[in-house]
Amino acid sequence: MQPREQAAMQAPPASFSLSLAVLLAATAAVGCSDSRAAGPGNAQGTDSAGGSDESLPQVVTTEVAEEDLTLSVTMPGSVQALEAADLYAKVGGYLETIEVDIGDEVEQGQLLAVISVPEMLPELRRHEAEVEYARSQVEQRAAAVNEAGAKVTAVEAELGRLQAARREKEADVALRRSELERWRELIEESPSIEKRKLDEARHREEAAEAALASVEADTVAAQARIEEAKAAVLKAQADERVARARVPVAEASRDAMQELMQYAEIMAPFAGVITERHVHPGAFIRPASTNSGAMPLLRIERVDRVRVTVDLPMDAVAFLSRGDRVVFDGLIAAPGARFEGTITRLSGALGQRSRMMRAEVELDNPPDARGERTLRPGYYGNLTVQLEEYPGTPTVPAAAVFTRAGETWVFTIEDGTVRRRSIEAVFRDGAKVGVGAGLSAGQVVVTSGAGGLADGQRVRVPSASAGGR
Repeated sequence: MQPREQAAMQAPPASFSLSLAVLLAATAAVGCSDSRAAGPGNAQGTDSAGGSDESLPQVVTTEVAEEDLTLSVTMPGSVQALEAADLYAKVGGYLETIEVDIGDEVEQGQLLAVISVPEMLPELRRHEAEVEYARSQVEQRAAAVNEAGAKVTAVEAELGRLQAARREKEADVALRRSELERWRELIEESPSIEKRKLDEARHREEAAEAALASVEADTVAAQARIEEAKAAVLKAQADERVARARVPVAEASRDAMQELMQYAEIMAPFAGVITERHVHPGAFIRPASTNSGAMPLLRIERVDRVRVTVDLPMDAVAFLSRGDRVVFDGLIAAPGARFEGTITRLSGALGQRSRMMRAEVELDNPPDARGERTLRPGYYGNLTVQLEEYPGTPTVPAAAVFTRAGETWVFTIEDGTVRRRSIEAVFRDGAKVGVGAGLSAGQVVVTSGAGGLADGQRVRVPSASAGGR
């Protein structure tokens, strides 16, 4: 290699020499500055709470405030009528009259429409005639019972007479036997007495026995007639019971027809407003009880009190309970309107698809001076449910709170030194965190610059932030 080439390689470029000179000058300047900072007048700079040491990390702080916090959730709410019913016809016929139209407010029991069913009137008369016939049958069977009872009485009286006659005949038989015995004894003692007398006595005794046998036969026949008469009484009583049982059956058929005829008049089941009308006079009305294609005549909804329905997410359900206070506002149709109430009922289960729970709030909906009601079925707005309340809770900005591996903490500043404190967060809304334990109002927490901080580390706080403490 030539000497000139070696000299060219060993000599540094001009730009490199200039950069090196500038770097050396800057290093000398920094060294002078550091020696001045370390002079006797600044010996306490690193220990100053005011953060005068530029080598300490800078943080921004704020004081822990005490606030009354409310955990709430806001979801779209829909207004529905407290009660609603589609009014169908139970009987078929032609619409005779209709007394209302949409928008009409009606009272409970008010007549709304009448259906003409002329074939029902003859049917009702037939049922009424059957009731009268059943009642007459009861009277007839009762008379038969009385008649059968009278026959029993008569036969028993005849039996009594025959029993008396029997006793008389038995006495006559005894008399004739006694006479027959006396004549036998007389003839044996006095053979001169004619035997004809003995024969006559024997004939009288036989006649008496025959009369007694006749009376006994009549008595047996009378006893049989009594049993027959008593059986007739039992039959007549059974017939009367059957006749009496047929009366309520006939009355039930008549009442059912009367009830069915009442369905020809459509009445308001509750006080409300007519929101739909589907028929006009003269239209043929199909009965809903036997026709799946039947259409409702009217729809009525109760609006003096309404229910607001809302579906709440699963994370809010854990805090949800009946009686929680709610606010319903943000209605496009009623700007500025605000309604307060409480949760009235909960579905008790989450929807399989939505994974949300249905809740309902009942609200009074009185008319205004013009007679108009603010809430109408179909309105929607914002329903805010106040799930939990935390009065007097220490509160810090969300940026001051850190969470990792199930632990939640903040960094506090005490005399210019960082302290890591574990806390229990009971409230979060994205902007601030309510602390249930671990902090108290007035303490100072780091809100910015906490990256890389460690417990016990010295920091400096800007004067504006320090003043905020």
